[in-house]
Amino acid sequence: MTLRQIRIFIAGIVFSLFFLTFLSGFYLAGIFIFFQFIPSLIAWEFNAVITGFISVLILTIIFGRLYCSILCPLGIFQDIISKITKQKNNTSKLNYSFIRYLILITCYLSLLLGNLLFINILDPYSLFGKIVTTLFLPLVSLLNDSLLLVLKFYNIYIYPIQSPNISLYTFIFVFTFFIFLIVIVSTKGRLYCNTICPVGAFLGIISKFSIFRFSIESDKCISCKLCEKKCKANCIDIDQNNIDMSLCVACFNCIDICPKSAVTYNLSISNKQNISINGERRNFVSKAFALSLSILSIPLRTNSKPLFNHEQPIIPPGSISINHFTSRCIACNLCVASCQTKVLKIGEFQYGVLNIMQPYLDFNKGFCSYECNACLNYCPTQAIMPFNLQEKRLIKIGSVKFSEKYCVVHAKKKDCGACAEVCPTHAVHMIKRDKLFYPNINESLCIGCGACQFVCPTKPKSILVDSLNVHSKAKQQTQEVLKKPQTVNEDFPF
Repeated sequence: MTLRQIRIFIAGIVFSLFFLTFLSGFYLAGIFIFFQFIPSLIAWEFNAVITGFISVLILTIIFGRLYCSILCPLGIFQDIISKITKQKNNTSKLNYSFIRYLILITCYLSLLLGNLLFINILDPYSLFGKIVTTLFLPLVSLLNDSLLLVLKFYNIYIYPIQSPNISLYTFIFVFTFFIFLIVIVSTKGRLYCNTICPVGAFLGIISKFSIFRFSIESDKCISCKLCEKKCKANCIDIDQNNIDMSLCVACFNCIDICPKSAVTYNLSISNKQNISINGERRNFVSKAFALSLSILSIPLRTNSKPLFNHEQPIIPPGSISINHFTSRCIACNLCVASCQTKVLKIGEFQYGVLNIMQPYLDFNKGFCSYECNACLNYCPTQAIMPFNLQEKRLIKIGSVKFSEKYCVVHAKKKDCGACAEVCPTHAVHMIKRDKLFYPNINESLCIGCGACQFVCPTKPKSILVDSLNVHSKAKQQTQEVLKKPQTVNEDFPF
């Protein structure tokens, strides 16, 4: 097998696992998520000895930007789009280095200020997650449900696939980016990777010093420019006999297409032309740094109050606190995809302008299952910490508020008990009084799972869960309480 074929084989496996992970909610990508650059960088303090971030740096120092071709799901996705759209050869030499490094510096300063705004909208892993969960998952859910309706006539039943809760703003953003990606890939190749992507810009700087490098042997080259036309990153300049390693994504297309084997990939000592930084570039970097610093010095932080919503969002169990969650969540939506009850919703501005699209729990659409801790195990940045199921069951994420004036029992003098029926910790239970059973709440047992709010039949809801800034621990339920039968009327209507 050639190097190109090996690259395509590995990339195919990685992409398939990532796509199925976001599509099914099962942790199929496994170790490959660990090697995602931005998530591993953000989760640095929670990893032992060596992290995916360091591993990617080592990989880049040795082989160049191989990460962009075999580990980055969005990078591989662009190759698939290029193949489908039959990208035309592009020989135009466009230099967008100013934009590339400006975005990189902006993202870096954003991280230093404890904000993930630019990471949330530019990180390739996060963008890929948004594309799959926002565009492909609802489509698969629709097709699956349509097939389910047909097959049931033949007594064949398949498992239904729930579509995630998606806001209009999120859909518009993701759909617009998806169309933009198709257009630039089909016309300019990996322009996103070498112009907008902060990971590509950073790894491009490292790859200038890579041990293995592409080079053109001038004595063999016949200047046919096939390699230059085939290059998806526009990094080859035959006239100058040069390959820009900062742009090269190590796809190996040039090696395969060269009729004279003039393009090689070997151990090499970086030449001065490739690694020198002239005065013009130094001047650019200083100006870009100053401009980025002035933009990001605006006193908007992740712990600021939401700017558009009056209600504070409820964060998943394991998130520790609002500040912990918002300072680490890159809005990749893996938790949304893995949520069994689809209570996790892709956000808009619930956490403020600087934390757009970070997910939250919507108890009007679902509830946090007492028997599930998938999102705690899947989060790649440790925004949601990996507590085991027993620990998760005691995490208090919200506080129950009860309003008698809306309750069916209090207002209409009719038995209900829906809230007590679904409460997994028996924090909500029924007490008999005047021939009726009235809801009663033991706040110390409540974990704020939202099951009571979800099933409450009244409008507005008579029982609601308020968010907690910092999660706490609920009281351990005794076996006697857990075994105690529900005291609800036999005519329970739900």
